Amino acid sequence: MIKKQLCLFLIFTALLNGCKEKEQKSVPNYDDVLVEEGFVIKTEQSLIGKSDWYFVSAKKVDEKNWLKSFRTKNLENGFWFDPMGHDEFPLPFIEKHMDTLYLPNSTGEKIYTSQLMLFPVRIEYKLDPRFRDKQPRSVFVQNIGERIVQFSYNSLPVNIQDMIPLVEPKQAILECKCEPKGDDSNGYLYKVCIYLKERGEKYSDAPCNYGIRSIEEDTLNGKKVVRVNLNCCYLGDRAFFDPATKELIDFSYGPR
Repeated sequence: MIKKQLCLFLIFTALLNGCKEKEQKSVPNYDDVLVEEGFVIKTEQSLIGKSDWYFVSAKKVDEKNWLKSFRTKNLENGFWFDPMGHDEFPLPFIEKHMDTLYLPNSTGEKIYTSQLMLFPVRIEYKLDPRFRDKQPRSVFVQNIGERIVQFSYNSLPVNIQDMIPLVEPKQAILECKCEPKGDDSNGYLYKVCIYLKERGEKYSDAPCNYGIRSIEEDTLNGKKVVRVNLNCCYLGDRAFFDPATKELIDFSYGPR
């Protein structure tokens, strides 16, 4: 009787240990680093000045013309995240090299996305295993002028380890002396040059070399502005000025 009980106990112990080992093998380690390629996105909303950060993975990123890869059919699922509190998140670097898309003004909306900045990256991050198979609950939708971009996302407890550029970042501004130009009576180019140099912004071409492609009336955040379309770079940078004071209000880089 004692031997029989001992045998049953040993069999039960073996089965229990086997189940535990199987369970441990099936649960991913929280320390595992996940690696994906896609886009880090920052949006800014008018009026309230709120910023949101997202990452969305992509099926493929064309390094020669990566902006064309930012299309709904090429995007997969993503996640919203807080840029602060990560181990090695290179926030200043990513912000400095993002491209800013010019967005059409919304009609009849009091709060809308006024800026969308993005950059193609390979992201390395950690995620609690409980959330790895969680289905996205939210949808990001944005009109970027020529098309609508859409992807699904969740707000996840990620810990970003690194973001590695998939393309060559824009270089720092070359040193130059900002000077008024005789054919620019309103000083648009001079003000843009001073603005960029004071901010230490990204750029591969010196701001002194800008030229004006066209000057048009426009609206920005519901106010009338003068939009100065510059002759650089990609699809053209844009500067926005107050019609009365000629003060520089906003500046956006041309998308690739």
